[in-house]
Amino acid sequence: MRRSGLEFLMFSALLASVLLGLIGCAHEDPMMQPAKPVSQMERPAWVNKGSGAYPNDKAKIFAVGTSPAGMDDESLARETADDDGRVALQRVFEVYVAALMERYKRSTTVGGQGKTENDVKSVSRTLTEGTLHGSQVSDHWQNPQNGVWYSLVILDLAAFKDFAQQSKDLDASFKEYIRDNAEKAQGDLDKSLAEKHGNGPQ
Repeated sequence: MRRSGLEFLMFSALLASVLLGLIGCAHEDPMMQPAKPVSQMERPAWVNKGSGAYPNDKAKIFAVGTSPAGMDDESLARETADDDGRVALQRVFEVYVAALMERYKRSTTVGGQGKTENDVKSVSRTLTEGTLHGSQVSDHWQNPQNGVWYSLVILDLAAFKDFAQQSKDLDASFKEYIRDNAEKAQGDLDKSLAEKHGNGPQ
């Protein structure tokens, strides 16, 4: 009996040690710490910028979606902002593809004749529908004054290049151009958006 009691005490001590270790790990894990409500976080820079070329990253483009004010269902409001962001990203991406095609036409030695004169809208639709599946909702923010949710949606141009290489609707020369110049065209995106909206070059 004395030995059994000693073994029980040793087992209890070991169990307590394990439990304390688990509690300590959870306490140290930043994901387990209490989080501020989104509405109490500082307004992020992406909310003010809107949509376009991702700052300091030549391999991404982004767009911002919003929810209507006054939505009581938080989950639905966030989902609405996400959907709005994806629609906005589609518009931005169409401008990007059109600008990329114009760059491609100017780069051809025959003045953009023949296959390079493919319909911009058709090619843009093909690339957009296939590429946007790779977009990701990266962040959210809620305006504490009116309750509007903002959603940051990002598209990595690597997904665009991968889809373009697999597309059967693009000729080989355009695929090669996309592979080598996708990031360079991203640098012109903000300018193209400003011109499209009648604001002139930025």
